[in-house]
Parts: sequence; C-alpha cells; structure tokens
Amino acid sequence: MLKAKTFWAWCLLVTVVAELITIVCRISFGQSAEQFNAAVNPPLVVKMHHMFWAIPMVLLAFVLVKHGKTRIAHSVFGASAGVVLSDLMHHFIVLPLWVGQTGWHWP
Repeated sequence: MLKAKTFWAWCLLVTVVAELITIVCRISFGQSAEQFNAAVNPPLVVKMHHMFWAIPMVLLAFVLVKHGKTRIAHSVFGASAGVVLSDLMHHFIVLPLWVGQTGWHWP
C-alpha cells in the first residue's frame, strides 16, 4: 500500500527536523518544558506532545487516499510517523541522556 521509499524518506526527514527544532528551542530558551510552560503559558496545542499532531495527519492521509491522491498520502503517512518517532525518541533517548529523565508528562 505505502511506497516504502517515500514513507521512510518523509519519516526520517520529519523525525530529524522536529527533533532539531525541539533541541534548538530548549537550548535557546534555557528552560525545561515545564519552566517554559509556566513562564509563557502557551495554548494547549503548544504544550502537548507533538506526537498528537500525527492523528489529524493520518486522517488527512486517509482522505487523500480516498480522493486518489495516493502519492501525497504516502508522504503524509511518513510525516505523521516521523512526528511520533521524534516525540518518542526525544522522551526516551534524548532527554534521559541529556537531563537524566524522560520528562514524560500529560499532555
């Protein structure tokens, strides 16, 4: 169903870009996520784990498939997987190595 090269290319690209943005923001602000949220009080869509953005992306991909836009849908499916992978990698690899804990919170 999915074109493997397109899926994995988008998955890896989005994983790397999302993780770099997350790390750069953390370094730039010099704060943990909790400190940033307390100081700025951003809307919930900024506070939540970015993996949750995969849900509307997958729904969009299904709509694209239904309308015959399978090539674009493959990219969207890959990007949504990349968002999930980036969030999991951040919390279970990067943060434990960087700060000694997962930093997992809800949302």
